[in-house]
Amino acid sequence: MENLNQDKDQPNVYTQEVHKKHGIPALISFFIPGVGQMIKGDIGKGILIWLFGLIGFILMFYCFYESNSDGGNASMAFLGFLCILGMMAFFIWNVYDAYNSN
Repeated sequence: MENLNQDKDQPNVYTQEVHKKHGIPALISFFIPGVGQMIKGDIGKGILIWLFGLIGFILMFYCFYESNSDGGNASMAFLGFLCILGMMAFFIWNVYDAYNSN
């Protein structure tokens, strides 16, 4: 039996959206945050990730430097610890995004 709704000149084609995963950009982002996104074509996102990572590391080292100078400051050490936690979460998200985003 023939499908009456199908045009005889058009072939019966089924399309499926394919979600690609990219292991190489994720591996590169593991070593240099943001570069995996740049490889996949997200230049702006890659630059922002790289800049935020750089700012986070500078802030983290500044907090620990201030906590150890002239008697120490416990609040700066705590802020440095929070920076470490934030940078770890940011780093994990960066590799995840390089692997999963289109």
